[in-house]
Amino acid sequence: MENLVSLYLDGCESLKNLPSSIHLLEALTNLSVNDCSRLEELPEIFESMGRLKSLWLNATAMKELPSLISHLVGLKTLSLDMCKNLKFLPNISALKCLETLSLSECGQIEKVPCLAGLSSLVELNLSSCCNLLQIPEDIGFLSLLCNLSLKRSKIVSIPASIKNLSELYHLDLTDCASLELLPELPPFLHYLYATNCVSLSKVELASRNLIEDGWNKPDNVQVFDFSGCLELDPESCSCIMADAQIRIQHMAKLARKQSPSVTICFPGNEIPDLFAHRTEGSCLTMKLSSGWCNDRFLGFALCVVAEIKGRALEDFRLQCGLKINDGNFQKYDSPCLWYGTRYVDSNHTLIWYDHAFHHQTRKEIKSGYHTDEISIDFYSINAFDFVYSWEVTKCGICLLYAYSDNDEDEEEEEDNNDNEEEVKE
Repeated sequence: MENLVSLYLDGCESLKNLPSSIHLLEALTNLSVNDCSRLEELPEIFESMGRLKSLWLNATAMKELPSLISHLVGLKTLSLDMCKNLKFLPNISALKCLETLSLSECGQIEKVPCLAGLSSLVELNLSSCCNLLQIPEDIGFLSLLCNLSLKRSKIVSIPASIKNLSELYHLDLTDCASLELLPELPPFLHYLYATNCVSLSKVELASRNLIEDGWNKPDNVQVFDFSGCLELDPESCSCIMADAQIRIQHMAKLARKQSPSVTICFPGNEIPDLFAHRTEGSCLTMKLSSGWCNDRFLGFALCVVAEIKGRALEDFRLQCGLKINDGNFQKYDSPCLWYGTRYVDSNHTLIWYDHAFHHQTRKEIKSGYHTDEISIDFYSINAFDFVYSWEVTKCGICLLYAYSDNDEDEEEEEDNNDNEEEVKE
């Protein structure tokens, strides 16, 4: 037995404790007691268990962890999901190798201990910790943290130090009903879900720093969802729109190497100034100058204002009908996906760019003879292709073009053509 590497006791509902002799299993690297619903405590942890890499204690009756858990110096995964009786964690700052810490649905947890020592932590899951009131300020020291979930917690604010998390990639704040303020966030964040944060009034976004710092961590998809955040002040909505413009411009620039997309959703009833071509209603017809579909053309940025009246909006997408000159409408999928808000009764602005949509339409446009006019009709469908009854009240289009500092004709062309938004390369 001394050579045992993995021990799985999942679902042993009668198991109340583990033998103290478990420390003799010096080769043990994986220990799982998930769903051992009567297991209340672990035996004393000895230094001999330093090879343990994964410890799964999900859905146990655990009330606390041994104070000497710091002996598990090689631990990479610690999972305590659905431990309903767990009230607090001991000091775990000595777990320098820990990469994943998950406390999802630990309803009695009100705070987490010092995090500064967790220098290898990549994922921190505190979702559905319904009594969690605060996050320690030292979270800003988690330099490798990529994924942070705080959804359905009671946090009122997020530490300002979060802006130091340069590797943070995914932040989920869904249904944080008490959250009032979002401080400046890390500039390279790609997924932000603040869906149904009904008390959120102020947001600071740092995408302006992307140009200064260099966007050296591009990703194919970006989603920023503020749907259901009906208390956002006008300044915050303007900040979100400015952030959307910078992200769309940059992602369009990447289109020649990747197939990127950006989606931003927030409460609002205006089409941003970026979209020079705009109209009331769900259909827009746009006159185009000669040579508009040239080699610098990167695609369309699209925007709609949707009037929503108490509809369930789980898993829907917008579709576009594209008509060239006097031809027929051709249906194209748009990647404007929206998963979060369940019930709302307000207008929302949705902004998106997707190179795949551009790729779909470009071939059709190229086949048109002297294309000088396009029309786009927006409508929504759910996963089963049923058209929703909510209404697109406004829509807008922006044509995106690559820009080169070495092209002496660019500025003159920009003056003569207001169809396009230049994307500096």
